[in-house]
Amino acid sequence: CLNVYVHASMQDRIDRAVKHYGVPREQAKNILRKMDKNRAAYYEYYTNRHWGRAENYHLSLNSDSIGIDACVETIALVARSLMKKAAVERAKKANPT
Repeated sequence: CLNVYVHASMQDRIDRAVKHYGVPREQAKNILRKMDKNRAAYYEYYTNRHWGRAENYHLSLNSDSIGIDACVETIALVARSLMKKAAVERAKKANPT
């Protein structure tokens, strides 16, 4: 399991919602706030943890700083690394010395 939190400034999120999803600019901030509230409620209900706190994630990325593509590449790199590590641990358990 890899827990990832990708965050960005409200302005960047508004720009992305308008450009990529066709959200009217004047409605974007309210829509994003409502989505955040719903995500937080869902996350907190099922995990008993606070949504967005870095200590609850293996990886936290700021897409403002590094961009969406770099976030995707970083997540994939970390996921592959964790899968390799898990495979090595399974092999050790299967063939103890």
